[in-house]
Amino acid sequence: MKKVFACLLLLLLPSVADSWNWDKAIAKINLATVLVSNQAETFGCTGFSINEVEGYYITAGHCVKQDMPTTFTVTSAYVKDTSPASVVLYLPQPIDLAVLKSDLHRPALKPRKGFIYQGLPVATIGYGYGIHMFRAGHVSQADSLLGIRRWFVVDFAFISGMSGGPIFDAHGDIVSVTQASSDRDGLGVVRWVLLKETSQYWRN
Repeated sequence: MKKVFACLLLLLLPSVADSWNWDKAIAKINLATVLVSNQAETFGCTGFSINEVEGYYITAGHCVKQDMPTTFTVTSAYVKDTSPASVVLYLPQPIDLAVLKSDLHRPALKPRKGFIYQGLPVATIGYGYGIHMFRAGHVSQADSLLGIRRWFVVDFAFISGMSGGPIFDAHGDIVSVTQASSDRDGLGVVRWVLLKETSQYWRN
C-alpha cells in the first residue's frame, strides 16, 4: 500500500510543480508583455520587452511596417501606460520579426536555454482581439531539416491579435514568438524563430 501511495505521489508532483511554475511564469510574462497598436490595425498585435534599459521590444514582422511609428499600450496588473515607439529592425518573412524601441521601460524576458522537444510544456500570452489571453499546452510536433528546426506545432490555438506574443516555458523563458495562425485542426503552427537575428538587442 505504501509503495502504491509513493508511486501516486511521484506522478502527482510534476503536475503540481507545473502549476506553480505557470503562476510564476505568468507573473513575469505579464510584466513584459505589451499591446502593439497603430491606426491601421483595429485590434493590433502583441509584443514583449527584451531589454528594459534600452527599451527594446520584439513583435511579429507582419504587425508593423518598416519606419512606421507604433504605439505600445501596457495593460498589466501593475502598470498601464502608453508610449510611442519606432521600428529599429524589420525582418520580413520567412523570419517575420521586428524590433521596436520605446521610452517605455518594462522588465525584460530572456531566451530559453536547452533543447526544444516534443512534449515540452509551453504557453503564450497575447491580446486576442484586444483582450488579454493566456493559452497553455505542449509542443506536439516539430519539423527539422538536417537537425535544424524549421517549425513546430503546439496543441492550443491562436487568434487574431496574439501575433508577436511570447511563447514561453514554465520558467517564463522565451521559446519562440507567435507568428502563424492556427491550422484547420485548431493547432497553433509556429515558425522556429531565429532569435539570434535579434541578439544584439536583447539584454546581456
